[in-house]
Amino acid sequence: MSKRSVNILRIVFVAILSLQLSISVFGSRKPEKIILHLSWKHQFQFAGYYAAVEKGFYSQLGLNVEIKQAEIGVSNISEVLKGNSHFGIGNAELIAHYMDGMPIVLVAAIFQHSPSTLITKKSSNVNSPDDLRGKKIMLNEFSVGTDVMAMLIAQGLKQEDIEMVPSSLSLNDLLNDRVLAYHGYTSNEPYFMDKFGIPYNTINPSDFGFDFYSDCIFSSQKFVNSNPEIVARFREASVKGWEYAILHKDEMANIIASRYNSSKTIDHLLFEAKEIERLINPELIEIGHSNRERWYKIAEQLYQVGIIKRIRNIDDFIYKPSENEIIPWVKFLIIVISIAALLILSYFLIKNWVQRAVNTKRALVDSLEKQIRLKEDEIQRLNLEIVSTSNSLEERDIEREAVVSRMANELKALLSQLLISLEGMQKDRQFDGNLLQTTDTIRLLFITINGLVALNQAIAGKGQKFCTINIDDTLREIAHELKANNKSVDIKVKTIIPFPEFLTAKDLLLTVVNAIIDYLVNYGDPDRFEVQCFQDNPELLHFSFSVHSKKSIGNILKQLESLILNNDLHNIDASLVPIYTASRMARLSNGSLWVESGDSAMVTLNLRFPCLPIENSNESTMASLPVISGIDGNELAHLKGKTILIMDTHRKGYMLIKTMLNGFNCRVIYSPDIQTTLGIISCNCHVDAILVSFSVLSTAMADGVTVIRKVKPHVPIIAIVGFDFDSLQSQSANWFCAIIKKPLSQGQLLQTLLECFKVSNKKN
Repeated sequence: MSKRSVNILRIVFVAILSLQLSISVFGSRKPEKIILHLSWKHQFQFAGYYAAVEKGFYSQLGLNVEIKQAEIGVSNISEVLKGNSHFGIGNAELIAHYMDGMPIVLVAAIFQHSPSTLITKKSSNVNSPDDLRGKKIMLNEFSVGTDVMAMLIAQGLKQEDIEMVPSSLSLNDLLNDRVLAYHGYTSNEPYFMDKFGIPYNTINPSDFGFDFYSDCIFSSQKFVNSNPEIVARFREASVKGWEYAILHKDEMANIIASRYNSSKTIDHLLFEAKEIERLINPELIEIGHSNRERWYKIAEQLYQVGIIKRIRNIDDFIYKPSENEIIPWVKFLIIVISIAALLILSYFLIKNWVQRAVNTKRALVDSLEKQIRLKEDEIQRLNLEIVSTSNSLEERDIEREAVVSRMANELKALLSQLLISLEGMQKDRQFDGNLLQTTDTIRLLFITINGLVALNQAIAGKGQKFCTINIDDTLREIAHELKANNKSVDIKVKTIIPFPEFLTAKDLLLTVVNAIIDYLVNYGDPDRFEVQCFQDNPELLHFSFSVHSKKSIGNILKQLESLILNNDLHNIDASLVPIYTASRMARLSNGSLWVESGDSAMVTLNLRFPCLPIENSNESTMASLPVISGIDGNELAHLKGKTILIMDTHRKGYMLIKTMLNGFNCRVIYSPDIQTTLGIISCNCHVDAILVSFSVLSTAMADGVTVIRKVKPHVPIIAIVGFDFDSLQSQSANWFCAIIKKPLSQGQLLQTLLECFKVSNKKN
C-alpha cells in the first residue's frame, strides 16, 4: 500500500472516530425519568411541553418526561421543593416566594407578558380598579393573581375595600352577577364572551404598570445544583418544543384534544394559541429569555405594595445557562470537528487527484499534505482536551475561541496556497475542466470557515458591539460588488426606510448578509437578484433577498426550509453550512431568518436583525412652530444638529419626547433600558445629551447612570421622573445634571436642554 493511500485511510479513520464519538456521547444515554408539574389542566397553555414529548425533543436528549396536570389542593411549588416533581410552571409568585427564603430557581421565562386579567361585564360599568371599591371579586387560586393583587393595592384598594371570594372556576358567577369581576386569562375567558356575544371589559395589570412574566419553568436549587446537565437538556428541549408549537398550532391543537383529554374544543384551543403567541412574542424575543433587571423591578414593585417584606440578591434565583449548558457546547464542538475532518478528507482526495494529473506541482502538494497531517494530529489532541474540559468555564471558553480562530486561519492559509496553485495551473492550461468544481469547493470552505468563526464569536458574546451603519451606503457597496462580479445577472437594490443610519452589531450583520448573498448568487444560478431593506418594526431591520432562475430551484428551496425550520445539519448539502451559521447568528442576536417561495424558479430569504434607528426629528421652519414662552428663537437654533439619546422603558414615552423635538432638526436615538444605553455610549456614536425617563429609581439604575457619567463625563444626563424626587435631591447631583418632573411639557424640556448645553459648553 502506498504512503499516499495510508494517509487517506488515516483521515477516513479520524472522520469515523469523530462521528462515533458524537454517537457515543448523545446516542447511548440512559433516559432520565423527569416529572413536570403544570399549573393547570391540559390546554394549549402548555403546548410546548407536549410538543417536546410527542416530537421526541426530550427523548433525543436522554429525558423521559412525565407531564402532570394541576390537582386541587396540591401546590406544584411544594411538590418541586419536596422533590416529588423535578420542574414546575409558575408565575410572578415565584419571585415572591424566593424573597421569602424558598430555594426556587427560575429556569426559563416562557410568557414575556402575563395573561392574567380581571373580566367585567360592560353593563356593570366597571372599567378600572377604583370602580371595584365595595364590590365582589372572584380570584383564581391556581393562577395566583400576584399581578392583579399588586395592581389593586397600588390603585389604593385595601383589603377591606373589596370582597374577595375563592374562584368557583365557573364564568357563570360573573354572567349571573354573583360577582362583579372575575379573575381569568386573556387566552381563555374572552373566547366564551365573544362566542356568546356578551360585551365585556378587561382590567389588565400591565395597563397600570405591572407587566410581569408568566408561565415560567422553575425547579429547586438542590436539583439544579445536583443535576446541571439534566436542567440544561430539559430547558433546551422545552424551548425547542415551544418553537415547534408556535409554528404548528393546528397540529398541536389536535394532539392536545385527542391525546391529553383536554375539555376544550379545537376552536377554543386555537383561540388560546393565537393569544399565547402574542404573550410569548417569539418574533422579537428568544423563547425562554429572562432579564435580570426586569425581575428585580418586579420584586421592587411587589415590595412597594407590601406583597413581599424584603428584597435580597436575585443571582441565585435566575438560572445561568452559560455556566451549566456543557452538553450543548460539547455537541457543537464535536459537530464542527466532524465537519472539519470530513472536509479535510475531501481535500486529500482532491489533492491526490491533482497530483496524478499535474506532475509539475507534485512538490508543492506533497508539502501541503505533510502540513495537513500535522494539523490532523493537532485536531485529535485538541478534541481530547475539549471533551475533557478544564475546571474553569471562563478559561475553557477563551481557549476554545483561540483554538477555533487559530485553526481557521491556518486552514484558510493552506487553502489559499492550493487555490493559487489551481489558478496557476489554469493559466498554464494544465487545468482540467472538471477541476472547476474543486475551485468552487475551496471557495465554499472559505465562506464556511468565516461563518463558523463569526458564529463562535457570537456565541461567546463578542462581535456584537453597537456600531453606526448607513444602510443606503452599505447596500450600494453590495450592489456595486455584485454587479462587478456578476455582469450577466439583473441586480436590484432598494431601501424603504425613513432614516438610513442605525446602531447595530455591524460586523455580525454584515457576516450574515454576505453569507446569504454568497450562497444565493453562487448556488441559485440567478438571472435576476433583488435585495430590499425596510422596517416593519421600529427596532428591527428587515432584509429580503430574492433570486429568480431560469432553471427550477425547488431542491434548494426544500433544503433551505428543512435547515432553517428544523435547525438541523443532517441530510443537507455541504453548501448550506454558511446558511446554517447565518441562521444561528441571527437567532443569537434576537433576530430571525426564514425562507419563502414564489414559484419553482424563485426563492426569497428574509432576515430580521435588531437595530436602533438614528432618527431625524421632523424639519420645519422656526416660524411654523408655536411660540414657546420664555425661550428666545435664536437660542432654539442651538438645538440644530444635536444628537439626543432617549431612554424610556415604554416606546410611547420616547415618541412623546421625539414629537416635542420636532422642527428643531435634532437627531434622536431610542434605548429601552440601561444595558442598551451603556452599549450605545460605548460605541463610536456621538451623543450630545441623554434623557432618562423612569418611574422607580432602583440601585441598578443609579449604578448604570454612574457608569455613564464616567464614560461620558461632559454629556448632560437629564432625569424625567414620575414621582416625588425631593428626598433624593442631594444624591441626584451625583447622577443627573437636571431633573424634570412629569407631566412633561415642551417648554420645560427645551429650556432644560438649552441650559444643560450651556453648562456643557463652558466645561468643554
